[in-house]
Amino acid sequence: GSSITLPNVGTLTYLNHTFNGWNTLGSGSGIAYASGASLTLNSDTVLYAQWSPVAFTVTYNTEGGTTSPTSVSFTFGALPLTLPTPVLDGYTFTGWYGTFVGGTITGVGGAPYSPTSSTTLYAHWTGDTYLVAFNGGGGTVSPSSVPFVNGSSPLSLPSATLVGFSLSGWYTTITGGDLVGVAGSAYTPTQSLVLYAQWITGA
Repeated sequence: GSSITLPNVGTLTYLNHTFNGWNTLGSGSGIAYASGASLTLNSDTVLYAQWSPVAFTVTYNTEGGTTSPTSVSFTFGALPLTLPTPVLDGYTFTGWYGTFVGGTITGVGGAPYSPTSSTTLYAHWTGDTYLVAFNGGGGTVSPSSVPFVNGSSPLSLPSATLVGFSLSGWYTTITGGDLVGVAGSAYTPTQSLVLYAQWITGA
């Protein structure tokens, strides 16, 4: 017939779980009591601690790319998350990492992932490689083509020679078109392409 005040969690710990009070059944389907509640005892009684798994937030830092959603909630013990595959024009996604630079890969797009705490994952990228070919338009140019890794320093457009002519510049088409630059100009391609030398009379 006496009453007791039910304790809080005290020194009880359960990794990645939150204490939710007490219950007369371990399954939680009996009579529930909150910590601090008063319980009148009429017989020997066992109360079972109740726990709920914590939820973690995983934030995806795409480093300039795009993905959806940009963050997700994960409940401890649930089925693994599926890591997304972000996109960034001109770059190839190489995986999710726990650090901005370097570090250990957490997983690639489509891989399962079960976090053990709230965390931020960082997308790592490698620049796509473009091939820039130089058509001398009858003249001589060296090199005749160069690879360019997206995100690296700009190319320096080459010079070209043709007896009796001066190089007008490098263009997007054999005749007409847009001037990309003259010899020595810095140029950053955004795709593989051919540049054409156009000439003016006079050496």
